[in-house]
Amino acid sequence: MEIKFRVWDKITEHMIRSPYDAPFNVVIVLPNLVEIHKKSKTKMKEFIEGDYLGERFDTMLYAGIKDKNGNEIYEGDIVKTFCGVGEVINEDGDWVVVPPRESLGSFLKLSGPVEILGNIYENKELKKYIDKPEYLKRRFKQ
Repeated sequence: MEIKFRVWDKITEHMIRSPYDAPFNVVIVLPNLVEIHKKSKTKMKEFIEGDYLGERFDTMLYAGIKDKNGNEIYEGDIVKTFCGVGEVINEDGDWVVVPPRESLGSFLKLSGPVEILGNIYENKELKKYIDKPEYLKRRFKQ
């Protein structure tokens, strides 16, 4: 699987999908540690600031799967499956879709023809699909 991330900048409210999407370089050291470096043509990058545990950035890991339209699926995406709509999460190494609490469904392994509806950062009305049951809220921060 290809390891890729996208990053939501909470200050600028902008999704960083590639190095060209921001006026600075974003370096993901660990999923919960992000560094910002000044863009430079030289090999030495000037450190600007660090972000630990998501104070400024939310990082989302690429699931290694594309939807039916060829779009890359990332952790936190809201997808439509043959069973309904839910949020993509990584559950013990497996990519699954978690339906909202009012749905009677359970986890659905992320496979087959799914369609990305968006994410809660760029499409706020999709937040209704991440209303997780209490036991999941303790495990996965909202």
